[in-house]
Amino acid sequence: MKRPLALALASALAACAPMEQPLDGAAMDAAGSDAVSSADSAADRVAPVGDAAPEIPSVADPLFVRAVAYNPMMIPLGTVTAVTESATTTAFYGSLGMKLVAGGALRASNSEITMWRTAATVPAGIGTGSWIVAADGMGRVHRVRPDNALELVSDRYGLTGQSVRWIAAGGMSFVGFATDTGIAVADGMAVRQFMEGPFESFAAGSGRFAGAGMNRVKALDAMTSTLRAYNLPGVTSVAIDAAAKLVAAAGEYLWTENADRTLSAVFRAPMPIRSLARSGSRVWFIVGTELGTYAMGRVSITNGAMLPMNSTLVAASSDELWVLSAGAPRRYAVDTGTQTPEAIWRATIQPIYATSCWRCHGPGQTSPDLSTFAGWDANRMDINLRVVMEMGAPMPPDTSINAMQRMVIGSWIAGR
Repeated sequence: MKRPLALALASALAACAPMEQPLDGAAMDAAGSDAVSSADSAADRVAPVGDAAPEIPSVADPLFVRAVAYNPMMIPLGTVTAVTESATTTAFYGSLGMKLVAGGALRASNSEITMWRTAATVPAGIGTGSWIVAADGMGRVHRVRPDNALELVSDRYGLTGQSVRWIAAGGMSFVGFATDTGIAVADGMAVRQFMEGPFESFAAGSGRFAGAGMNRVKALDAMTSTLRAYNLPGVTSVAIDAAAKLVAAAGEYLWTENADRTLSAVFRAPMPIRSLARSGSRVWFIVGTELGTYAMGRVSITNGAMLPMNSTLVAASSDELWVLSAGAPRRYAVDTGTQTPEAIWRATIQPIYATSCWRCHGPGQTSPDLSTFAGWDANRMDINLRVVMEMGAPMPPDTSINAMQRMVIGSWIAGR
């Protein structure tokens, strides 16, 4: 049986010549021009979709997800448009400004800027460690300083006067910025700018950056400064998967990269696929009002997720996912039928921490950091002695934990 949409897409792709040219402009760093090599033209082909091609799977495995509680204190977040996580802190950016949350407790808040585009946790621009950075509604890049204040850092990345749409950590020391005119890649030593864009979607991983826009996909290898370009009609979103391969969504089709760097359609959904986001081993996406994942060559889709139609996806830690739409974010994880130790900690212990422990045991304080599951796990014997058994120097020093909460903590420790 012929599929009109597939035939139209096949016709469009058949008319596209392989992309041999590098970027449409010069690639430059602070020192001047930087040559960019184009990929081999034979690899810049997109496999056609049509009756002549092998049948593309259209049946997905069932996907079961569960909502993950992340805000036990019910901190007002407003409509969040960007979110990112560091080792101990989640940064929310939206209509109420920036909110830094650690262990479920509010660590800092800044309401000076209430329009944000994108956020990421990236290698520090100077020294070691990481920075939490975000682009505001004007495309200016800010980082969160150690004192939790916002600092404008566009100039540090050579982006003064440019409008940043997307920020992505590219693995190793690479950070990528998609602007109105191209891609800027920082490697800790220099910033190179590649004049190509704008993009509707931007992703990074394993030293690779990919952008989608104007019916084309551009994939940049930051290690070799090699650009590969694909004509892909209708492309709206891209991701770099756990194997460092390009994944793209165009209409109802999900495309992935082969070993020879060509693209092939691997799945056809009943409606358009959008908003790809790689988290852990999975590439997540939205189809209609459902969530989907692509991993190990398999596609899985939920039934009954009922996501708002304007939802977008952002990767979270622990192989989980943020769903952003109007209002507060939602967080999801794949439901395997068993709760992970960290999920149990979030449901039982994190609310106690957020009400009784965060003032003395937050990130960067002299007392043990108990804002994370790892912190509680590493200190569980001392917690059992001082909190549950109330021996030595009992904690907390006030009456903010009651007998029932001590029992909950004791049960959690016993289960470890």
